Amino acid sequence: MPWFGRIRFSTRTLLLLTPAVALAVALAVVLVQAWPSHGEWLGPAVLAGSFLLTTALGAAVWIAPRRQRWARRALIGALAVLLSIGLLYLSFGPACWAMAFYHPPPPAAARLFHHVYGPIATNVVFAPPRLREACVAYLGWWMPAGADFWEVDRGIGFNVPGWSYTIISY
Repeated sequence: MPWFGRIRFSTRTLLLLTPAVALAVALAVVLVQAWPSHGEWLGPAVLAGSFLLTTALGAAVWIAPRRQRWARRALIGALAVLLSIGLLYLSFGPACWAMAFYHPPPPAAARLFHHVYGPIATNVVFAPPRLREACVAYLGWWMPAGADFWEVDRGIGFNVPGWSYTIISY
């Protein structure tokens, strides 16, 4: 039986589902628009919030004697958010590799890189010392041969022969 064969349309379902979808779309639009200017605190906040929500829903689903279907679905949604934010942070290394390998990048690619990864670079710059060292080592590991990754007190970037790129500097 296909998955859509079990769906029952009712007024109650439509009244609950419509505002939930609208709220999710509105939240996604706001997050995408706010990312360049507020991403340095939005990223960790969403990551921490989804981690806490995942933990709470996991307890509700597996510890509670009565397993609820809505709790399982909410847990899957919270896990998806947690994984997507985690993968965004982990994709910073391959993105730095691409910027260093294809130097100089097209102007549109450089703008997109700064738009998406500028807040993540800010998180790296202002991270606690041990976390910052781990992040810098991770980013340095992704650099292609001949590229030198550098970090100073309030900035990070890389040099390739004949070209230098500052990811973020304060």
